[in-house]
Amino acid sequence: MDISKQAVLITGASDGLGRAMAIDLAEKGCNLVIIGRNKEKLLNVKEQIKKFNVICLEFVCDVSDPDAVKKTVDNAVSQLEHIDILINNAGIWAAGPVETYDVKKINQLFATNTLGTIYMTQAVIPYMKKQNRGQILNVMSIAGVECKDAYGIIYTATKHALSGFTDTLKEELSGTGIKVMGFYPGGMATNILKAAGIEMPNSEDLSMKTEDVAKIISFVLSLPKDVVMDHFEVRKFTSKV
Repeated sequence: MDISKQAVLITGASDGLGRAMAIDLAEKGCNLVIIGRNKEKLLNVKEQIKKFNVICLEFVCDVSDPDAVKKTVDNAVSQLEHIDILINNAGIWAAGPVETYDVKKINQLFATNTLGTIYMTQAVIPYMKKQNRGQILNVMSIAGVECKDAYGIIYTATKHALSGFTDTLKEELSGTGIKVMGFYPGGMATNILKAAGIEMPNSEDLSMKTEDVAKIISFVLSLPKDVVMDHFEVRKFTSKV
């Protein structure tokens, strides 16, 4: 399916995988709505994709604020007239034993990783239903399908909750023409650890390049209309022993 000229809304688009997806999809001719919390970084992404001659709207929005989410989506649709693809990508990370988390940190993780996706989906679905088509791709984590201490216990809980939401949403939207997909990537070379206050080198021997993962997502979004890859996991492969 040709997705050029389609309107794609990406949350967490100012950095990491979100940034890589925005650039890759712009190169493929998609018009973009990029959302993040850092205006300067969003404008930098917008500058990077200017050469592709596509429409790019940037909005500073905290996805954990439902009122801000609805206002942002309504504003985007008023300018682009439709949203064809929603990529829920915004997320934060934290680790440590369960007793070390204060209530504020727990709420913050669920508000961004889980509720943010739900709020954004709620805001976009009515527009997709009106056009009888659309694609919703929830970027989660391998932590959404397996449990390991290294993933962080509360982070893992947010992703498992999001996995349940995604799988149930598939059933709820059956027959509407809206595809729902859950994407579970392994470690990528992003700043998610740094944002959590942990300094670790992004070794390509251990982590996937965001540019490579973005190409996989573009492929999945371009599948024929009657084909859906509704659950897919991608991990780093190495032949080294």
